[in-house]
Amino acid sequence: MRASIPAGGVVAKRGPVLARAGALLLKSGLGLVFGVALTMAFAPAEAWWFAPYCVTGLMLLSGRGRSAFVIGGCFGLGWFGAGFWWVLPALDSFSDAGMLFSFQLTAALVLYLSLFPACAAVLLARCRQAAKPGLRGRLWAATRMALVFSMAEWARGTLFGGFPMLSTGYVHTSGPLAGFAPIVGVVGLDFVNAWIAALLACACWQPRADQGLRLWLETAVPILLVVASGALLRQVEWSADTGRTLAVSLLQGNLPQSEKFSDAGFARAVNTYGKMAASAQGQLTVLPETALPLEWSLMPPAVGLAFQNIADKTGSTIVIGSVVYSAGSAGGQGKLMNSAIALHPRRAGTNATPYRYDKQHLVPFAESLPPGSGWIGERLGMGANGLTPGRSGQPPLMVDGVRVALTICFEDLFETALARQAIEADVILNLSNFAWFAGSYAPMQHLQVAQMRALENARWFIQVSNTGVTALIDAHGRVQARLPENERGMLAGRVRLLAGKTPFMVLGNWPLLLAAALCLLWSFKPWAQTTRRDTA
Repeated sequence: MRASIPAGGVVAKRGPVLARAGALLLKSGLGLVFGVALTMAFAPAEAWWFAPYCVTGLMLLSGRGRSAFVIGGCFGLGWFGAGFWWVLPALDSFSDAGMLFSFQLTAALVLYLSLFPACAAVLLARCRQAAKPGLRGRLWAATRMALVFSMAEWARGTLFGGFPMLSTGYVHTSGPLAGFAPIVGVVGLDFVNAWIAALLACACWQPRADQGLRLWLETAVPILLVVASGALLRQVEWSADTGRTLAVSLLQGNLPQSEKFSDAGFARAVNTYGKMAASAQGQLTVLPETALPLEWSLMPPAVGLAFQNIADKTGSTIVIGSVVYSAGSAGGQGKLMNSAIALHPRRAGTNATPYRYDKQHLVPFAESLPPGSGWIGERLGMGANGLTPGRSGQPPLMVDGVRVALTICFEDLFETALARQAIEADVILNLSNFAWFAGSYAPMQHLQVAQMRALENARWFIQVSNTGVTALIDAHGRVQARLPENERGMLAGRVRLLAGKTPFMVLGNWPLLLAAALCLLWSFKPWAQTTRRDTA
């Protein structure tokens, strides 16, 4: 005989379940709001103080296990959905995907990136459970939580080639914490930002009876000391002035992406950049990424000769963004590369050999296809193999004895790779093309990245783009000159040539990675004990 269950018992059991579901829904919604608000810390708003508060919100909302994962995932959806919305119109406008498939790809990117804060939230919840009261306990908990968050950011920028845009450290290029950049780099700034956030979260977790003036003083003083230290470090000169300068002319053609790969678009690009280069007067004249949208060996001989003659006449080295085909070895397949060609002026009857730099870090699904994704490439209208990355360790471009480290667009996001190039260079140059993302704030986000690279390496950073932002950035990450976006123009100026190495150029991210490894080993036993107690 089946026992009957009173209706009141069912309601009693269902009540707590509904309450937990409602609480999770509320926390997930707040996580989404905090994630969206975090994008206000980045360019163009640059409200850097938003970043620690928004990360504090994530830490306060993180509960246990699955709930922490869901809340962290919603935080990531807000963060990357609001931060990378500009991927959707670019795919829809300049690929064969169509709006529906473009939306699906953009959503897949945002969902993938959201996995990193989701996993971080689970570990942050573990740190919260293991936190101990008192100043020492809060400092130790804040350090562990900051390491968790910064390592999630490092992993996002490293795994599967990496996609490190909108890392929280970038928001501090214009704030007082920028002084730490030459020492610890952008991932280190992720840590500092998260450490401040964790201290605030730990103060909020204290029992209400213990929340007094002493608690908030113990929280505010360390934060103020860190902020003040960063501001003082901004005054340090990490590189030595060589007393030399390099005169540059940066060409911003403002040519529409929709016309770029047509015959008329090619003729327009040659005519526009030819006239602008002929009027340039710098030692270095730079055209944007793929400024001449035709494979270099297929370029009409008259075009290459015309630019070489301009270099001879002006005495300027002309850097041209183009695509280059390299024939493979006997029986091997050739390679197509996103490259920069430098035409040196021929002096005293000499025949200067052109310099070539090949882009090393390619944009997934835009320039290269991961294994097994050929069907996506077909939907996008890409070739079967896409482009081939250039080799590492390429020598710098030499211009009148000046060593120029070359990068192309997306690859200046990879801080340690660029630092290795900058060690052997006097100045850094980046060629880009953001006509793909016209009307968005992607160019401003990229400029913020360039400012961080200038800070980390204590070198001037030159950025030239087809539609903007074309700018000169000094060794302290300050924009010294720039052209308006979406306007044709030439930016002429002089950059100071600096020498020396910052701590970040020498050590990279290894100190932070080692600290995270030691923290993990130190914390394994307490966490295991906590897990056993929770299970029991």
